[in-house]
Amino acid sequence: MNTTTTTIMSMDTIAEAYRTDRLELGPTNATRQWARETLGAWLDQLTGRPTKGNGWKPMLATLMRESLPVRDAMIYSVLSPLTSRDTIIRLASEAHTPDMKRLSTSILDHALRDPKTETDHALVSAAVSQLRDIAATADSDQDAKYKANVLATIAYLEWVDGRQHDAMLDAQDAADHDKDNTLAGVVGALVVRDVHPAYLD
Repeated sequence: MNTTTTTIMSMDTIAEAYRTDRLELGPTNATRQWARETLGAWLDQLTGRPTKGNGWKPMLATLMRESLPVRDAMIYSVLSPLTSRDTIIRLASEAHTPDMKRLSTSILDHALRDPKTETDHALVSAAVSQLRDIAATADSDQDAKYKANVLATIAYLEWVDGRQHDAMLDAQDAADHDKDNTLAGVVGALVVRDVHPAYLD
């Protein structure tokens, strides 16, 4: 899938192409191939590097619904910005492996449970801005279902950033697009219970 062609395709069509690749290449190889392009562009944007067009944005919005490890890898890239590009792609495509399970647990523990680890607020703001641009590519009625995980990711990062009110609003917006969205429910529950990352306690 070439990101220069996706802007004229519906997200359902993009999703079908990804599913076809999963069948033909296997889930790990297909996700690695797609993540290399889309997550690569995401990481370039976060670090101020130029990207080739915006076709990767609807592609990434689609992947965030089709493959939750891709969504999670985006979160890890913000919580642990020193993690290499290759490792972020592995977290997206090999999330089921013991090494990647241990790494994802370590990233979350360090970011959320270590009181000495403060979130990079500027990076969170940049990520949220990019995610809002990605969400905007799913504004049509046909593509609206792909918006929920993008909004839920925004809500989660806002919660990590200590912006509880904003997190709740975006979690509710995500739930409005998909009432069964698990991450939106998690964020909502964290806010209601007044739970914070350790650095905010």
